[in-house]
Amino acid sequence: MDRGGEFDSLAPGFQSGQPILLERDRPDPSAARDGRVTARVEAGELRVISRRIAIRRMQRELSEYKSPGESVVDAFLAERRALWGEE
Repeated sequence: MDRGGEFDSLAPGFQSGQPILLERDRPDPSAARDGRVTARVEAGELRVISRRIAIRRMQRELSEYKSPGESVVDAFLAERRALWGEE
């Protein structure tokens, strides 16, 4: 399958636009219970992680903006109720 230049070497690893990963290259199946993963190219490498791990990583990175014991949902709802004149 000729996809034009740079993609020629990738063609055998793709089917219908979906990458085919060898078993040795797949993420830990217990980490991706729903079978979904997040993939990104970083420094020329394809990085694949489970959705659960991606969410946990993002929560950890954003946790510095949340005070201990603070309920972000309660704060959001209070702001909306004030905006709508419900308080």
